[in-house]
Amino acid sequence: WPPDVFAIACHLLKSSGAYFKVVENWPPEILGSTQSWADTMSALGHEWQTAEGSQPPKRVRSWWRQLISKRSSLLADIRDDRDLCDSLLQLLSAADEACLNFGIKGQDPSNIALAKAWNFLSTNDTLCHSIDCAKLRVLPKLRTPQTGLTSRSLSHHLALVEGSEIRANWWPAPIKYRDSLRLLLLPWPLEISKSQFEPVKCNLKNLPSEYGMFSYRTDPVPDLHIRLSQILDDAAAAIQAPLGMDQQLDGVILPELALTPEDFQLASEICAKRGVFLIGGVAVPAQPGSAFGINSVRTAIADPLGQIYSPNPQNKHHRWQLDKSQVEKYGLESALDPSKTWWEATQMDRRRLTFISMFDWLTMAVLICEDLARPDPVGDLIRSVGPNLVITLLMDAPQESYRWAARYAMALGDDPGSSVLTFTSLGMTKLAKGLPDGDEQKIAMWKDFRTGRPVNVNLPDGASGVVLYVRHEEKIEWTADGRNDRAATSYPVLKMEIPVGAGVPIQHPHKPGPV
Repeated sequence: WPPDVFAIACHLLKSSGAYFKVVENWPPEILGSTQSWADTMSALGHEWQTAEGSQPPKRVRSWWRQLISKRSSLLADIRDDRDLCDSLLQLLSAADEACLNFGIKGQDPSNIALAKAWNFLSTNDTLCHSIDCAKLRVLPKLRTPQTGLTSRSLSHHLALVEGSEIRANWWPAPIKYRDSLRLLLLPWPLEISKSQFEPVKCNLKNLPSEYGMFSYRTDPVPDLHIRLSQILDDAAAAIQAPLGMDQQLDGVILPELALTPEDFQLASEICAKRGVFLIGGVAVPAQPGSAFGINSVRTAIADPLGQIYSPNPQNKHHRWQLDKSQVEKYGLESALDPSKTWWEATQMDRRRLTFISMFDWLTMAVLICEDLARPDPVGDLIRSVGPNLVITLLMDAPQESYRWAARYAMALGDDPGSSVLTFTSLGMTKLAKGLPDGDEQKIAMWKDFRTGRPVNVNLPDGASGVVLYVRHEEKIEWTADGRNDRAATSYPVLKMEIPVGAGVPIQHPHKPGPV
């Protein structure tokens, strides 16, 4: 099974540091030029994927025997054994080519290998069959880094994940194909009261006196059914003129801690009736002296018949920390003692990250605030898989290019090359003190690898939301061993911002930045 072979070969090359041999003298002379090498790997991959349970191709079996004959070698000696390095690199490349389209929605349903891959992903959260996921996992991959050199530079279609601290859920969205996206950003709540922040007691007996725990209370949205229905009507009308009469809204996104569980359920039903998916931050407040609260992201997508499907809620992986400067910045001194450092009283559960495979050109992941900034465990997983789009829900100040969220978004935009959207609530931007006029309207920021520069998304006066019109562009990517993906990689690119209720659409013509 190709993912098992990939896991072993990639792990050995990475652990020994031998993968850099691919940029010293490659390909092996027996395979001729780089182009003939790439063609050979592509042909081997196709033969292997369509073998339907029979033996792998002859060359693959030969490289495998070479590996087994060296099983008594020390890990540190691999990079000095040229024959073994060559076998490992060729096993990795052939297995990678054999897993073309694994975990990618919209592919040939009659392909036995693709169906087997989906079965493993749905039951074990890994593509591997014979390797314990506590040791190694293999997941589908969307982006190959085009800068630097790591073991991630060697594959187009497979990602190696070591260890089992975080569970990766691979979820196919039950949604009809679209060649573009129209995403409505609703920066709720529009107002936040300082009284919604309050200290809470917890059972952490090892918490020093200099620290405290706080909870944020998410209030129910007044007249949610009427309000959201009207906004969806307004959004549908707003996109007709600039995009065409046949264009429809695809999804609604709300920031971190925007909804109660009850409001999310109601909102998902309203959206489902219009064929619109919903992604939003959901809050369960902490109970003083006992249970922690819950800060999670939830997704609801309706199939063509209106049946709503949702992956498991994804809890925040890192608690929000409010230090003195932040307490003063948001004017929370009356609620939280600025002499203390305050931790968000949220539940720390089994860590999981959901990848939503929507179309053949789009697999996305959603993060919550600090999860964007921390390299482990989420950041490393994001860089390994390279989802086309990363959406980050925030409770944060205005989204400016010099602030922390933009810096980390730009890092992911460079490596692995994901498009990144950061999005906060208008209520939170209004709480921030000392802002230049108009900064509180900077509710979101978009960064993609193709254009190379961050873009502010503003909420105009009188607008209830902003629709982002996103199209995908294809570009050839290369692995370090000289294989290209035949322009299969898609880059979501922001083309237009369409205010809902006020303002004039803003177009973003394609002007690629430095790549």
